[in-house]
Amino acid sequence: MKIKKYILYTIVLIAVIVTLGMTEFLIKAYYNPREKNFYLSTKGCLVYDLAESDYEIIETEVVGENLDYLFNNKNDVIQGNILVNGFSIFSQKEVYYDSKSSFDYDNGFFYSEFYDNSIYTSIGIGNKESICKIIAASKSWDMLVCCIVIDENVDDKVKQVIKKDALLVIPADNLIKAKELIDKATSNSTHMDDWLKERGGFYTNKKGDSNIN
Repeated sequence: MKIKKYILYTIVLIAVIVTLGMTEFLIKAYYNPREKNFYLSTKGCLVYDLAESDYEIIETEVVGENLDYLFNNKNDVIQGNILVNGFSIFSQKEVYYDSKSSFDYDNGFFYSEFYDNSIYTSIGIGNKESICKIIAASKSWDMLVCCIVIDENVDDKVKQVIKKDALLVIPADNLIKAKELIDKATSNSTHMDDWLKERGGFYTNKKGDSNIN
């Protein structure tokens, strides 16, 4: 009899411990998102003019993180930084990252939420240090499209006094892939699509004047 009681008490104790542990886990999961770091070093495409196939392939780096809420009580988040020639397009600071780097806020970043369980998002960038004016991104980081104003840090052939518009498309090592991702961005982001339409679609003023405000 004593052995049975001991077994019963042990089972009850284990059940209580498991219940408390699960409760603590669920509470933490409700209020705190799961963080997943991301790093990518890849080719990007600077598209100056789609109609005339005016583009350039460049080296880019992306570092960031996803914040995912298990219970969907808040919108999932994507945030990160993009480097071209070692310079952040959000701060124009020269930054060094590698595959072991974690995302930080000190060197420029974008932040955007995913609404209605979408896997695509876009956000306008308002800070004056950023040469990126709007960015569309996918939750899996396989589509990044940024409307940027080119400066000498991005393209050393561009003089500082001349500003040129371009779409920075990542990852893309050719124009066909870039067009595919641009179509995906405008199809899944009303914000990006409207932003470009308000400016007459995407085009480049050949005199070098910026069409991005």
